Amino acid sequence: KGIETRKGGPGSPGVVLCTKRKDVPEHAGVRDLERRQMADIKEHVWQTDTSISVHSWGYSTEDEYRSADQLIDSLMDIVSKNGVMMLNFGPKADGTIPDEYKRPLLEMGAWLKICGEAVYSTRPYKKFGEGPPLQDQKEKKDHTIVYTGEHIRFTRSKDNSIIYATALDWPGETLLIRSFATGEVDLSSVTSVRLLGVDSELKWKQTEEGMRIRLPGKPDYGMAYPVRIEFSK
Repeated sequence: KGIETRKGGPGSPGVVLCTKRKDVPEHAGVRDLERRQMADIKEHVWQTDTSISVHSWGYSTEDEYRSADQLIDSLMDIVSKNGVMMLNFGPKADGTIPDEYKRPLLEMGAWLKICGEAVYSTRPYKKFGEGPPLQDQKEKKDHTIVYTGEHIRFTRSKDNSIIYATALDWPGETLLIRSFATGEVDLSSVTSVRLLGVDSELKWKQTEEGMRIRLPGKPDYGMAYPVRIEFSK
C-alpha cells in the first residue's frame, strides 16, 4: 500500500491512498491489485498495478515480456470494471529504456491514438462485458488470461450517448453482442455504428440472439477492436 500525491483544484494538491488489502473502507482509499483484475464492476475506482515484464518489476536479461495486444486486453477489461492501470517498466542500469519496453509502449500509444475514445473519460456500462467464462481472475495472473473475439468489454461516454463494445480479438465478418438482444436493450434510437479507425457506417440488426454487426476488413492496428454505438440524445 502507499500514498500517491495527485493535483486537485488550482493550487491544491490532493492525496490518494492506495491499499492492497481491506485496511481502510472502500470509499476512503483506492483498492490495488497486483498483476490481477477485478471480477466485476466496482462502485469505487480501483487500480491494477502490473508490468510489461512477466517475472520482474525491473529490467532483467532473463525475463519474458507482455505484448501490446495482451496489455490492451487487460486495459480494456480493467476500464470496463471502473479500474485504472498503472503500468511498470524498468530501465537498464544506465537509465536507457530497452527495446523490450519501447516496442509495446509505442504500439499501445499508436492504438490509443486511434481507439482512445473508448478508454479516455469513459464510464462503466451497466455490465462490464460478455464472453465465454474465464478462470477466476482473483487467482489467475493477468499475463496468462487468453481472450477471444467473443470476449467483449463495454465502456460508455460520460453523457451516456455512446456505448463502446470492444472485441478483445478479431471476431471475423460479424460481431454478435448477445447483451443487446431484443428485449434486453432498446436500440431504436441508435444513430450510428462504426468501428473505430474506419470511417464507414456499419450495417446491423437486432435479433433475439443479439445485436449482429457486419464488420469491414480487419483494421491495421490489429489489437482490440472498439465498435462505437451512438444514440440520439
